[in-house]
Amino acid sequence: MASSGPSHFEKILANFKKRLSSEHTELFQLTTLDDLKASIKRIQTEQAAKKGLRNLNKIKPFLNGLRQYAEVLEVFVQAKPEILAFIWGPIKLCLQIASKLNEAFDALLDAYEKIGNSLPILSTVDALFCSHPHVKQVLANIFEDILDFHKRAIVFFKHGTWRLTFKLTYHTFSDMFRDILTKLDRSQDLILQSANVAHFQESQDARILFTKQMEVLLEAERNQRKKAVIDWLSSDSSSTTQHQELGQIRNMLPQTTRWIFSQPQMLSWLKRTEYTPCTFWLCGIPGAGKTVIFSSVVDEIGATLPNAQAVYFYCKNKDPLRSHFTDIIKSLISQILQLNPNCLDFIYESMLSYSERRATDASKLLQILEQILSSHDSLYIGIDGLDECSEQERKLLSNLITAVSRANDAQGNVQLIVTSRQEKDLERSLKSAVKFNIREKNLESDITAYITCKMTELCQIFHFTQERKQLITKEICTRPKDIFLLARLIMHNLLSQDSLEDLNEELKFEVLPHGIEEAYGRMLVRIGKAGSSSPNQMEKRRQRAKLVLTLVTTSHRALYKHEIQGALAINLEEQNVDFENRHSRFPLDDLCGPIIQVRQNGIVDLIHPTAKDYLWQYHSGHYIVSSGAEEFMATLCTSYLTFDFLSPGLAGDLFAARVMNGDFAFQEYAACNWFKHLKSLFSNT
Repeated sequence: MASSGPSHFEKILANFKKRLSSEHTELFQLTTLDDLKASIKRIQTEQAAKKGLRNLNKIKPFLNGLRQYAEVLEVFVQAKPEILAFIWGPIKLCLQIASKLNEAFDALLDAYEKIGNSLPILSTVDALFCSHPHVKQVLANIFEDILDFHKRAIVFFKHGTWRLTFKLTYHTFSDMFRDILTKLDRSQDLILQSANVAHFQESQDARILFTKQMEVLLEAERNQRKKAVIDWLSSDSSSTTQHQELGQIRNMLPQTTRWIFSQPQMLSWLKRTEYTPCTFWLCGIPGAGKTVIFSSVVDEIGATLPNAQAVYFYCKNKDPLRSHFTDIIKSLISQILQLNPNCLDFIYESMLSYSERRATDASKLLQILEQILSSHDSLYIGIDGLDECSEQERKLLSNLITAVSRANDAQGNVQLIVTSRQEKDLERSLKSAVKFNIREKNLESDITAYITCKMTELCQIFHFTQERKQLITKEICTRPKDIFLLARLIMHNLLSQDSLEDLNEELKFEVLPHGIEEAYGRMLVRIGKAGSSSPNQMEKRRQRAKLVLTLVTTSHRALYKHEIQGALAINLEEQNVDFENRHSRFPLDDLCGPIIQVRQNGIVDLIHPTAKDYLWQYHSGHYIVSSGAEEFMATLCTSYLTFDFLSPGLAGDLFAARVMNGDFAFQEYAACNWFKHLKSLFSNT
């Protein structure tokens, strides 16, 4: 059997210290039993003054058992005073913290009472028996179990959510130490029964096995709880994907957006300067680059503020998963849970108390968010594109701003950054925020850097001379002014040209766009030209591109590229899907040009929200007529759902073949959204 002398106790203590802060280590190492008793007396006096005395008699068996245990250690193990100090010190700390909340104090007293009942009464045991090596091992096990309980308790009380957990339930705390009680009971039986060496060894092996089994069980229970919470929240992950893509874009031009961090308003907000409001409002006209700047701020927080954490959300107009207040709150809660797993118990208990299969109640979700904000020392919340949400949803966001302000007033630990256009309702909601309006002078260097970078790519394709490169760069830089998007649209269009002749046409002074509408117009001119060798092919390609743009702009949620390809393969006249012969052989962003983009997760999206406005308005000659588009989508969805192969009873092998052929690619969207298109159609007529 391994040695169980002082070195073994010191090893257990060293392992315990690894989980402690230096402050707690220093606090515990000089604590005595008399210090603990004095602290208990002070707590009683304070509770009596508040007329809130608790039943401290519950702790007497625990303290008596530990006193006997400490005496045995001093005599038979020659334990150093430091070892005993780390028995009394954690008890003192836990009682002091828990005394701030009656429910927590009662739960801790209950725990100590149960542990006290499981401690062996060493005063009745033969002194000679206590000196046996295998008994010393049991004494070391008891020491390990007591420290293990306090290790868990200290971690529990360390995080701000412990108060919230006790308000909901006791059992989360009691669940933490049920395995410790089992191990203490076994140690008690061994000592009281004066077991032989073989029995001790068998019990020690069983203890090791039990500890491993409990670790696996507790981890499985925690994972099950986490899975239940994640399923309940069902938050969308598109914001994470978009943030990663924006980071990759900025990495190509790392010097861009850096100007924002030299602005006094931003510096004061990041550093939480005294008297600086906790909310920062970054506003600007459409296409000013607010979203890219926002992503830069989020990353800057993680890179330069070592103790800070950031959660964020990118709103998207008419996306059912990214344009509602509940979507924002659910995503923020999910991200906070990932950053701080100690929030799990509170969120889980809240979920059970609300009895909802899915989280849909905005007010309850906001309550959860406001409560868990207290569990962070420094948290930054970011919401991009508030103007992408409806005015009704934006009204609810004022409640979030209020919640953040309350949390910040209480602890000074939460900051909020939002971006949007200047809207009157947002002006009212954000009247107390630090407001920064993006100006032309802020974007000049970023626009020039972007155009210069893209001109290098253009020169590699068309082999310009350095002189012509400089002339073109200079001319293009005069166009965007304070609209970064315009620079992006111009360069995307130029890079998509097939020949030098086409490029020269686009570079003519009277053709090169002066505004966003003109830039979108040039993109529409290009559609159908690329890769087409005859007028007939050009027209067919143009019609297919128009169909894709109709799908993208009219859909009630973001579409994936396989869904769009599935829609292209539908033949309404013949009532079938011919994926092999009808899907586009060209990538969708080649078919439609730079007006659309295919994201990393397969979602097909417009290059910017303003593109939809252009396609639906008179500037484009009503390229897409909204009423006609809704009628087409309603017809497409309802007709597709009546196709024979979607009827019940399709044989298994035929079903598998249909799946592999792509016949079901559009099914999920059509089944979930046909009624929405009909409703939109009727509301417009």
